[in-house]
Amino acid sequence: MAWQKVKIRPEQELVVGGWVKGTGRAVDLGALLVGVYEDGGLRYAGKIGAGFTNANRAELLAAVAPLATDAPPFATPPPRAAARGAQWLRPELVIRAEFAGWTGDGLVRQAAYKGIELEKDPKAVIRERPKA
Repeated sequence: MAWQKVKIRPEQELVVGGWVKGTGRAVDLGALLVGVYEDGGLRYAGKIGAGFTNANRAELLAAVAPLATDAPPFATPPPRAAARGAQWLRPELVIRAEFAGWTGDGLVRQAAYKGIELEKDPKAVIRERPKA
């Protein structure tokens, strides 16, 4: 009998509040800065820099271009290191990501981009919690 290891990774909808350029092949789009709504404000929930292909990177860049703004949309600013070189966006784009879990300070851990959620209202995106 052969055993197969399968990782179960939760998925979560997240609101895109900004993005940063990358290096190498990902020089056009390195990572998305994402958040969830909490107490009426958009709370920073981390960066997503995995799961991109050339095709979905081009799709994302086209989707974020008209959302550019000068100020970060997050209620509390992201850490300075995460925000360095960020292009801020109006929080109108919702994406789906899979991740390994939440850190103690409320950030997604080892998150990977899965796709754009066109039908989802950004204000309805909150941190999903498993049922007990």
